[in-house]
Amino acid sequence: MAERFIDAPALRESVSCKVGLVGPSGAGKTTSALLMAYGICGDWRKILMVDTEGDSGTHPCGQEFDGVRVPGGEGCPPDQTFRRLSLAPPYHPGRMVDVIKQYEDERAPDGSFAVDVLIWDSLSHVWNGAGGTLEQVDKLGSQSGWKTMTPLFRKFIDALRLSRLHVVATMRTKTEMEYVTKTDEAGKSKVVEIKKLGLKAVMRDDVDYEFTTIIRLDMNHLGTADKDRTREFSDRPPAIIGVEAGRIMAAWSRGGVSQVGSPSWMESKLDILANYAGSLDGLRTLWAGVAQHRARIPNEVWDRLFAAKEEGKARLIKLGRTE
Repeated sequence: MAERFIDAPALRESVSCKVGLVGPSGAGKTTSALLMAYGICGDWRKILMVDTEGDSGTHPCGQEFDGVRVPGGEGCPPDQTFRRLSLAPPYHPGRMVDVIKQYEDERAPDGSFAVDVLIWDSLSHVWNGAGGTLEQVDKLGSQSGWKTMTPLFRKFIDALRLSRLHVVATMRTKTEMEYVTKTDEAGKSKVVEIKKLGLKAVMRDDVDYEFTTIIRLDMNHLGTADKDRTREFSDRPPAIIGVEAGRIMAAWSRGGVSQVGSPSWMESKLDILANYAGSLDGLRTLWAGVAQHRARIPNEVWDRLFAAKEEGKARLIKLGRTE
């Protein structure tokens, strides 16, 4: 029997935003990431930074940027600042998935999620850092290495992309120096300025597809959108990327008509599951689209959805629609 496909109204759902900040050393990626994360959630205590850059995550602490003081300076109570995981090698992508899972599910004493925004500073280490993807490929040999590491790296990127957490990830760029010269009255050229240019991100070539927005930072700490699904940063002149940019991203992420896990979202999915009349394979595909949001679905909602899926499975088997 041919599989029957089922459609649904095309309504945008609220989503978590995934932002990539790329730039050379000194462009302000870490500080921009912190300020943007605060703009997204409005609570420093709901921010977790995965810091693979030594102690760089603490450098902005106690400093003020555009009227916003980053907590963590002298005298700051430990429970009033953001949290930081200083992560040492190896940066094996399989190990990095465990980090995401741990903080994605962590709950605060009041039962709410403990972390809303995950800063990953720097994502480049998972690609070419100590124990990272490229090093593992070298150890295993090119052919065997890529066969082994490609799905593991894919799993890590998928964990970031599908996470309920908002993600702000920094990426290093390959750096090139531009020498600006000026000719004096004697006709001799003299170097008057040396500019550090950030070129290609140190990361897998197609990783930009996984992000909502990619912003490139220059040495003046100004950001320009390389890619932007929100259309909030496209065609804008270079600007400081900080708290306001985070607020813009948060407003965009909440702009869906149906929040994942909300009553309206649940009823829509229950209706689709209850009326599905295709094959078991089709039901599995349909369920996969629901299950990818597991971390963002309350347990009581999940239980109802799972029960509906199981009822649908039993119904299809009874009808003989197993192919």
